[in-house]
Amino acid sequence: MEFLKASVALSAISVLPYSCLNRFHSSRFKLGYQLFSIRDEMANDPVATLKILKKMGYQHFEHYGFKAEYGTYYGYKTSEFKNILNDLNLSITSGHYPFANYFNKPLDELSKYVDQCIQGALTMKSKYIVWPWIAPEDRNIDGFKKLSKKLNLMGEQIN
Repeated sequence: MEFLKASVALSAISVLPYSCLNRFHSSRFKLGYQLFSIRDEMANDPVATLKILKKMGYQHFEHYGFKAEYGTYYGYKTSEFKNILNDLNLSITSGHYPFANYFNKPLDELSKYVDQCIQGALTMKSKYIVWPWIAPEDRNIDGFKKLSKKLNLMGEQIN
């Protein structure tokens, strides 16, 4: 019976973020979380979801779902969302943007979208812009050549 109790306790502890286990020592690292993994919760109530994650010890996030045509993250204007994060003492260090939607579009459309993403990232003070996904039908030698060309052009535009 004692083994069973210890196993259950150890299992419960193993899913806690490291920061919960080490409350008395300051860490050199801050715990981050990819918000795509809880996209339904972020769609329903992003502020409440961020508050819960903060209580769990998370401080930095990778966002998804930037809506360039509206200049919004999770339904909030970029500057509003940045203010929410600031008020909660949280930050966005990176974000995935739906670049795959531009995979088969002309380069000028991708370039315009990249400009909008750069502006969003600058406002959020986010360091990294991520192309997170490529459609299965484009995962072949020609698709990867096309992707590398687009990424190189984006890299020149971002720098």
